[in-house]
Parts: sequence; C-alpha cells; structure tokens
Amino acid sequence: MRTDLQILASEVRTKAVLRLRSEIKRAGYRNEMHGIVLSTFGDCVRYDLLASKEATRALGIKTRWRQQDDLARFRDPVAEIAVRLSVGNNPTFETTEVTIATDIAETLVNSAAKIKVAPRIASPHFGLDGTSYEIGFGSSLAWATFHWWEESPVGWEALADVLRDLSEAIELGR
Repeated sequence: MRTDLQILASEVRTKAVLRLRSEIKRAGYRNEMHGIVLSTFGDCVRYDLLASKEATRALGIKTRWRQQDDLARFRDPVAEIAVRLSVGNNPTFETTEVTIATDIAETLVNSAAKIKVAPRIASPHFGLDGTSYEIGFGSSLAWATFHWWEESPVGWEALADVLRDLSEAIELGR
C-alpha cells in the first residue's frame, strides 16, 4: 500500500515531467527542437533550441528539475509536515539561457532535417529503472517527438546524436 509521502512524491514527479514536456515560448523566437533526459533517480533536464524569427540569433534553454532535492523531502514522516506547510508538492526547477552561435544552431537544425527514421520500431528491451530520452522538432501546429529508454533503438541512432549535440551546445554555451 502506498503511503501519503509516496503519493506526494509521485504527484511531484508527474507535475515535473509535464512541465519538462511543455513547449517553451519566447517572443520573437520559434522552437526548432528540444531534447529531454528523464532519469529515474537523478535530476531531469530539458534542452531547447529557439531561433529568432529573423534567423539572426539562437537561444539555448536548459531547464533542470532538481528531482533529488525534491524527492528528499519525502524520505521521512517529519518532512511531510514541512512539505505540506511550505512548498507543497511543487517541483523545483532551474532555468539557464545561453546564446547559441547561429552557425552551431544551423548545423543542429540541418543535421536534424537530414534524418530519416521509421516512426515505429520494435520495442528492443524492457526495464524498470534507467534513463528515458526524448527529442522533438517543430512547435504548435506541426511537430514530431521520439522517445526511447536507455539505448536508442536501431535506426534511431541519428536522433540520439542530435540530442547529444544539442545538450552539449547548451551545456557549453556555444
């Protein structure tokens, strides 16, 4: 049977993942792509690449859910009182914005545009704990999102490469 603390922790995770999967909007920019790294136990991160509508600049946004800190609040019953009285079951996020060089942004977008993948693949394996990855392209009216657990499926390796390149560009602030 699940305890109240387990239910609260589950609610925090659900809220956090929903926010990480929500499109980021900035005036004067269009969404080019995003990548999400969802860890079972570690912090979870979303990376966004936004291009100015004039294509003169690009913005990288890193949104990190501090899962470890949030879930630590639910490890003992005494913490439950503090959680209910203070922050409740709202997840904790950190957001960092960096300027991305236009040539790097163009390379990322062009690499993604060349990818040819089958949208449906055989489920390669099963697991409980680990890391899930998502990469999405487009925004609002037309988009595609791909999701996998642990290793990218055969044929989706190029998607994993673009996600890696996107995260590196934003982490390094290029």
